[in-house]
Amino acid sequence: FKVTKGYPFNIILFAKTVNKTGISPFDILKSFSSQKFGIEEFLSRKLYNILPTSAKRLLWYLCCIRSPLKLSSLEKLATIENLKELINVLQDNLLIVNHRNNVYVKNFIKSVIYELIPDNEKISIHKFYSNCYSENIALKPTDRILKLSRSSMHAEKYYHYNAAMRLEKNYQSLKPTMTANPEPPSVLPPSENVKILSTLSLHADYSDMR
Repeated sequence: FKVTKGYPFNIILFAKTVNKTGISPFDILKSFSSQKFGIEEFLSRKLYNILPTSAKRLLWYLCCIRSPLKLSSLEKLATIENLKELINVLQDNLLIVNHRNNVYVKNFIKSVIYELIPDNEKISIHKFYSNCYSENIALKPTDRILKLSRSSMHAEKYYHYNAAMRLEKNYQSLKPTMTANPEPPSVLPPSENVKILSTLSLHADYSDMR
């Protein structure tokens, strides 16, 4: 109770961490007492660390977008082998919410995971979303992959563009000898039937999953 403060979600998160990691409650508490994070962040990091790489990368994309994504929209944006299984993995680990096929990450988890995404990956992801919104703005509402108003898409486009530029400036100043990841291809209209994220190696690998 002292650690979870009796909050139902914290209790569920603690039990899930014990179950998924195989670490005893005593050892989790011992580890928690020797670090600086709050209990929610500590347990979320534990659950994140045991994810297969493909699930982590999908989670990065879900943490960088500011609005829920419909599963149908995600399927149009990306060719991801075993997408629904990966969504289930993330949901089972309490890292995302899937409400009536609208997928999103709770704000406190989003802030935790966002800090764990490598800067060069953040740059590519924000550029990807900026391109997505840019291409969708010109489409008829019925043809849009991202179901937002035109004014909202303009706002999101510039949010992601500015985030990418800010991160890229910092990244290049810290690592002048490294070349940032090339910009992902822009999203084409749905009629072109182009799948974007297939180049991101998001194929499921369950070998390291508990």
